[in-house]
Amino acid sequence: MSVQALAWALDQPIDSHGAKLLLITLANYADERGHAWPGQSTLASHVRADRKSIIRWLQALERDGYLSVERRGGEGAGRKPNRYRLALPLPGQSPNRATLGKVPPAPPAKSQPDPGKVPPVTQEPLTEPSEEPSAGTGNRARPRRDSRTATARAARLSLASLPEDWRRWATQHRPELDPVETWEEFRDYWIAQPGQKGTKLDWFATWRNWCRRQRPYRNTHHERLTSRAERIRDTAQDMLRRGKAAAGIMD
Repeated sequence: MSVQALAWALDQPIDSHGAKLLLITLANYADERGHAWPGQSTLASHVRADRKSIIRWLQALERDGYLSVERRGGEGAGRKPNRYRLALPLPGQSPNRATLGKVPPAPPAKSQPDPGKVPPVTQEPLTEPSEEPSAGTGNRARPRRDSRTATARAARLSLASLPEDWRRWATQHRPELDPVETWEEFRDYWIAQPGQKGTKLDWFATWRNWCRRQRPYRNTHHERLTSRAERIRDTAQDMLRRGKAAAGIMD
């Protein structure tokens, strides 16, 4: 709180009681330079008025020259309240009727360069750098990149049938696999993969890894049925032998 600002606000000839009380409240928050930044809700609680009246009185005080307002975006979340600058007399100047209610002029701003004028540019001669480094610098010349060098890129599987060399490799290294059936599973799997997941740099290497990871084909259901039938057959034969033995029939 600035005593000078509070005394100045009390001495102002303002007819509106609400505006006068609002100016005194701002002076109560002002510093030595007459700057204050209370929120409008804070001012409303002190003056005992609604927000619309606070805004109306602030506009009247600004219009009559008792203060100036630096609007900084309201009082919402993350925003700062307005900054108010009271029309205090300048240092060494006694308040009188000529200076009451007048905002003192702001100090002159420093001279800024004219944006319309382009300063002269001193252009230095451009020298083309040598491709070979000078002796003793330790820098090495970067090798030029040949644009004709082909860059390997991943591609999707485009083969419609099993190549003969792929078949020979699978037969030689995984003879227990069916090459045609393995190829159909291989092709269906990779064609169904979306985007980059279905692209490879070397499809022959992918085929070899696929064959290495394959397990030998086993018909589990068939084996289960065969094992059950064998157990039933063995049980029937055992019962037949026991019946013949009981009847005294020799094989």
